[in-house]
Amino acid sequence: MLANPALKKGLLTGEFHLVVTDHPIDEEGIVTAGLFIEQLYLSIHPSHPLAAKDEIELKDLANLTMLIRSDLGIWQSLVETLSQTRFIVQKDWETFEELIQASNLPCFSTNISQDLSENSQGRVHIPIRDPEATKSFYLSVLEKNRQLLSLFGCK
Repeated sequence: MLANPALKKGLLTGEFHLVVTDHPIDEEGIVTAGLFIEQLYLSIHPSHPLAAKDEIELKDLANLTMLIRSDLGIWQSLVETLSQTRFIVQKDWETFEELIQASNLPCFSTNISQDLSENSQGRVHIPIRDPEATKSFYLSVLEKNRQLLSLFGCK
């Protein structure tokens, strides 16, 4: 988990064969392809007052108490802007999953994490429509390593 400039430098110096960034790298000798899009959701119990909504905005999270994992990577800066939301932070993944299963507290999920978690069932996942709640990811390689893109289904 490095900043985009460090990833670009590592690619150009040969330290890395490929890098994943949250924006395309526009540099001669580097080829960039779209990898995937990650959408942030509010995951809540079906009885929660927001459960009937088709989508929400970040401002709807004000005054909620939510379960959250530490070390959120690219989502950390967004969470830090939510000053009116109270977070119960959990470092251990298994404990976090158990807390989600045992409580009705809201949490975040994404289209990616919903596929990986058994705790997605029994919760309503409401997309957050603010632009910062959607992240695009890109795979970049040196031109000479263009064939690596096909390993990830990229062109």
